Amino acid sequence: MPVAAKAASNWETGCIPFNKKKHLLCLLSIICLLIAKCTPSANEEVDEPILTEINLTFSDSLVRKIHNLQDQQASDSLITFFTHRDPTYRFLAANAFASMGTDKWVDTLASLLYDPIPRVQQAAAFSLGQIGAESATSYLIGAFQNSSVDPNNQFNAALLEAVGKCAPSDVLPQVSSVSTYLDSDHHLLLGQARAIYQFMARGITHPSGTNRMIELLTKASLPRSIHILAANYLQRSAIDLSSYSDTLINLWNQHSDPDIRMFLAIALGKSGNAAAIGTLRTAYASQTDYRVRANIIRGLGNLPYNQVRRDIHRALYDQHLQVAVAAADQIIEKGGAAHWKEYMNLSLGSFPWLVKIKLLHATNKFIPPGNTMFRNINEEILRQKIRSPINDYEQAAAIEALAENSSRYREILNHLTSDISYIGKTSCVRSLINIAEKPAFGSLSSDGRDEIISALVGAILSGDAGQVEVASRLFSIEQIDLTQYNQDPVNLIRQGIDKLQLPRDIEAYQAFDQAYLGITGQPLPDGNTMYTHPIEWTALDRLTDSSQVILETSRGTIQIQLLPMVAPGTVANFADLVTMNYYAEKYIHRVVPNFVIQGGCNRGDGYGSLDYTIRSELPQVYYDQEGYVGMASAGPHTESAQWFITHCPTPHLDGNYTIFGRVADGMDIVHETEVGDQIISIKIR
Repeated sequence: MPVAAKAASNWETGCIPFNKKKHLLCLLSIICLLIAKCTPSANEEVDEPILTEINLTFSDSLVRKIHNLQDQQASDSLITFFTHRDPTYRFLAANAFASMGTDKWVDTLASLLYDPIPRVQQAAAFSLGQIGAESATSYLIGAFQNSSVDPNNQFNAALLEAVGKCAPSDVLPQVSSVSTYLDSDHHLLLGQARAIYQFMARGITHPSGTNRMIELLTKASLPRSIHILAANYLQRSAIDLSSYSDTLINLWNQHSDPDIRMFLAIALGKSGNAAAIGTLRTAYASQTDYRVRANIIRGLGNLPYNQVRRDIHRALYDQHLQVAVAAADQIIEKGGAAHWKEYMNLSLGSFPWLVKIKLLHATNKFIPPGNTMFRNINEEILRQKIRSPINDYEQAAAIEALAENSSRYREILNHLTSDISYIGKTSCVRSLINIAEKPAFGSLSSDGRDEIISALVGAILSGDAGQVEVASRLFSIEQIDLTQYNQDPVNLIRQGIDKLQLPRDIEAYQAFDQAYLGITGQPLPDGNTMYTHPIEWTALDRLTDSSQVILETSRGTIQIQLLPMVAPGTVANFADLVTMNYYAEKYIHRVVPNFVIQGGCNRGDGYGSLDYTIRSELPQVYYDQEGYVGMASAGPHTESAQWFITHCPTPHLDGNYTIFGRVADGMDIVHETEVGDQIISIKIR
């Protein structure tokens, strides 16, 4: 019988049936634990006191040892601490598995669900969820506390969240349908919301889950953290919200918190209802938080463009750049040839460079054949920006805009071989890939197609991380058969790998791995070891509890409180780079409105890294507010130097991206930061 069928009536009471065989193994593990704890050795006192406190300090050599074992992915050694009499070490060992992703010790880790110390239990539950093995489901359900104990606790919340990360899809309706939790059961309700959210993050949704999230949003007495999760679920889930429009309007009117409204704005747009659109349209002017206005524009972008184009055009003049950028992005993505003259007229206006370049891009994308004079005017403006840009990012954007006209491919090829920045060269390769992906590629001359493919092959073999990662999309373009260009895709991938420097170019390697998998059905046999940079404890020794990072940018000052107890390896690496003045004079190379700003790239195009990687550190902490500082990543254990700061709560990053700091002061600067802003200096005080 499926797990869901067994548990169908028991989430409410806490009396959960489970897999008997697995539970027996778990109980045997517990007995062994108890024997190990209760049987004194020859040198032990029989009446040794039971330890109940968890004391985390890096002055403790065993604390450092466990973090080192986690860093080394030494799971066999870590499990030896599961029976240690000190709960500090049991907690840290259990916590370590949340960052490792190995399912080798699921059964053993599950024994800690019955540890006498709640924080150890909670760490074990969270780690089992992070591992994501379906085999953990029965253990998690079996550990859910029965009705004889108050079930409203953090452990049960962690169990529910973990179920959302690993249980099969038929469990979701059972988790979602529990409606007997009291409004005061904040832990249980938060766990339920996280479970439903984590199912959604795995692509698993059910009407009962959506209904429950909406119900949670209607309860004004619930904590803000639950409301944010539920609203973000409605924004991010791929579900049809058309039947919920009236409810969504009511929720919008009920919630004034911008962190909730920004998510509801996109949900309202997804509903497609005229009244919902009217609500967004009316609300736009009164929203003082730019993040809500930006998401209103994105929400309106879900509607047919003709219905909302004037709203989007008006947003181009918003006083906050990020709202105007969001509007310009909507035009590029959703606009059409019928309105190209509007885009051209708008592009002649007095806009910030980033908005202006996007309007020129939209004009070049949508201007129809037969308008040669206007196209030439638009493209000449783009050429001027390529020749004399405000910065490298404007030049790169102008190159990609020019490439919307496929016949300009030779200009792109010339720029690729010219003396321009990494940012520009990566943009050239992206432009050529975009041309190759268009249906119009086949209408180019045979010589033209040969030149483009030859340039992309050259990028694949260049050993340049940015060019390689972008050019690797060539392997997945259905209309292009590389064998017709005398290229063996598998051999090309192998040659390209030989040019990479690992682990520095791990992102490019992963692009090759994905391409190889698509071609052969198998991952690359070479593999890649990632353990290259042990934790620099001396860097942590230089920090105090009050240590802050002072980040001086061309926009202003941002103060960051580091979190060494959350992510010691990451904080040590970051502090070491700060001490070496590594980040000075580098640029903020990525800004996504109402999401993140990102910096630390030594190339400026987002593909720069160091000659080592560090481990992901993913304990039970959450991106539940704005201003968290996290490590950019191309997958588990690929972090190096790049970091980001969030504009808003970002629960989809939970458990996937290392958190190592929090903005203590200067969030106004974070919100005003633009692509191309420079880091002037950075220091720790």
